[in-house]
Amino acid sequence: MGKNTPLIYTGRQAREWVGEKLSDLLLRPRAPIYVGVDPSTKAHAVCIVQEGKIIGVPVPQGHLPDFFRFMGRRRGIAVIEGQYIGPNKAGALALSWAAGEMCAALGLTGLTVVQVPPTRWQRDLLGTKPRDKREERKRRAGIVAREIVGNGQKLTQDMADAILIAHWGIVNA
Repeated sequence: MGKNTPLIYTGRQAREWVGEKLSDLLLRPRAPIYVGVDPSTKAHAVCIVQEGKIIGVPVPQGHLPDFFRFMGRRRGIAVIEGQYIGPNKAGALALSWAAGEMCAALGLTGLTVVQVPPTRWQRDLLGTKPRDKREERKRRAGIVAREIVGNGQKLTQDMADAILIAHWGIVNA
């Protein structure tokens, strides 16, 4: 596996990985990192970029303490997707709560935390507009994320978003 080969974890792999291997994968603790987060009420999609190396992993709710204990103190920027209130207000409240927990955890690592609205990173990286259909924005996100990590990688839509959010942080923050 080459130096810049992305590691994208899914399912059982991710559960085993959280709290066990992060310190092995981030070999240079003093090198700055960029973190992109697509928050969720079930498992946050997290992408970490350090010196061109891309690591993606879903972090299930309840595993945040393990995840950040192994991150330790870090220099860098964490970008988390901002939330919007759609027709399901209870769902939006739960998602906002989960995003807030992630922001607090990221802040405890010493990272600078930045929030970006979905329409902004999608416009900047994908050239989409808010009036574009959701399916079209998601399709474009998948294409661009696969270009970044290599077309051979399987990506969930959430992980594709996290990769692009991290990339937005590298370019804009």
